[in-house]
Amino acid sequence: MRKILLIISILFAIDAYSQYKINENFEAAVYPPAGWTETDTYDIISRSTGASGFGFGTGSVKADFFNVINGASVLNTPVFNTLTGNDTLTFDYAYAPYTDLNPDSLLIKISTDNGATFSIVLASYKLPDIATGPSTDFEFAPGASQWATIKLKLNSSVTGNNSLIQFYVSSAYGNNLYIDNVKLGNTPTTDVQALSLENTGVQYFSSANISPYGKYKNNGTSPATFNVTRIISPGGYSSTKTISNLAAGSTTSAIFDSWSYSPGTPYTIRDSVYLAGDGDHSNDTLSGSFTPNTAKTVLIYWNDAASKDSLIAHLNSSGYGSYYDVLSMSSYSGSLQAWRTVFALFGTGVTWNDALRDSLKSFLDNSVIDEQKTLALFGNDIAYANDPTVNLSASASDTLFLRQYLKAKYIGDNWITSIPSATSTIKGINNFSPVTSCVVTDGTPDFVKPGGIFNTVEVF
Repeated sequence: MRKILLIISILFAIDAYSQYKINENFEAAVYPPAGWTETDTYDIISRSTGASGFGFGTGSVKADFFNVINGASVLNTPVFNTLTGNDTLTFDYAYAPYTDLNPDSLLIKISTDNGATFSIVLASYKLPDIATGPSTDFEFAPGASQWATIKLKLNSSVTGNNSLIQFYVSSAYGNNLYIDNVKLGNTPTTDVQALSLENTGVQYFSSANISPYGKYKNNGTSPATFNVTRIISPGGYSSTKTISNLAAGSTTSAIFDSWSYSPGTPYTIRDSVYLAGDGDHSNDTLSGSFTPNTAKTVLIYWNDAASKDSLIAHLNSSGYGSYYDVLSMSSYSGSLQAWRTVFALFGTGVTWNDALRDSLKSFLDNSVIDEQKTLALFGNDIAYANDPTVNLSASASDTLFLRQYLKAKYIGDNWITSIPSATSTIKGINNFSPVTSCVVTDGTPDFVKPGGIFNTVEVF
């Protein structure tokens, strides 16, 4: 009898841990994922590393409607003969329309004949109707807050057949759609998840002693109290915290015991959550690499290489060569709070995205009397992209940052035609009086009027 009970227990455990037929987050570089198929004659669909569901992770599927005038593409899941009408399809998505009415569309279809036909339409969406971001003339790349989740109960006709799901996307030359975290199966009623390590990749801090933290989610149907343990190696660090009464569907953070790191050393972080009766153990652990560094006083945060090289040359010649860090906007997206001064160097035709804007805004919001922050922005199209007097699709958040934080506004787009008597030469006044002459070599740089020097914010 003991052997029989043991076998039954093992079978029950396997069933409990195999709730999802699909649990795909598109983090792996291999695309399409194993078993998935894609028909993409119009080059609409690809894996993107520029956005990930709710800001967690590094990968997603992108439907590039912004650059493809028309056409349709499909992404198919693997085939299953174990699906039933009790199974649920869940996925995260992000979409913002183009300013004009361009109704890109998404259809979720089901095949019950091994992919020969997709006659069952589970859901059909005109994407502007379910947009997660405001209309924009610029190519959409979602921030962490610009995602939503769709849950669809499967049709009972899948039972007993070789069935699969199809994501059918159709371009009307609108704007980009992103899809992530596709799950297919019988959702467990009890399930907690190690959602995000937060301390990952290369990060900078003001000191070599920090309080690590992570984010955790209750995927179940009722409140849950559970433990989470963080282990950091090398060094033998371990800390356990209890998360109490987390509501169903909610996410929370846990702050662990303080930890001293060796700057520049690569570490491995592992989080584990523990809850009795957890129905999906596939998301109970999360691991990643982490390289912490101690920041210097100044950050040169660049998108334009020429501006970076020029600023570095000036700082070095002035004796400040040991006071700054240099990071590319394309390779570093972490917090800027560790620095006292940030030079943000944007190239021609480049402006901030939502995540970078919010990071710069947070940098200024955390300026206090004892530790004042200084932000200097250089760019050629910042005001053109974000001032509603010239760009009607500029978002309220972008306009607020430009006008109220940077105290700047757009005046014109061509120095030569706007100020012919200046012959493309300008000089500074007030705080910029040391600038006696500056020749503009670009024929059409933005003509930006700073609202004076606003505390410690400068706009160029």
